[in-house]
Amino acid sequence: MYKILNRGGNAPTETIKIMPLDGFLAKNKISARNVKYIWIDTEGFEVQVLLGAKNLIANNPAPIFMECNLNAWDKSGPLRGNIDVAVRKLFAFYFVS
Repeated sequence: MYKILNRGGNAPTETIKIMPLDGFLAKNKISARNVKYIWIDTEGFEVQVLLGAKNLIANNPAPIFMECNLNAWDKSGPLRGNIDVAVRKLFAFYFVS
């Protein structure tokens, strides 16, 4: 469980459930082969998404589109730079724009 924090104003906080993508596919009996593409836009949690989708990535040649929020990475301290390490471990070919 994660709690979404309000960083200003009077808006309420919200607690959400999260799970690795591999776990979501297994729980819902979705085959990795049925995934046509993967879009990742997680505001600084890109490495966690990739690590939670190892089985999907290993068993599916679908293209992955990923936005990396460099401001979030700058604030994350020790995680900075891990995106490059994760991408190199998981993919034979990748393009950075």
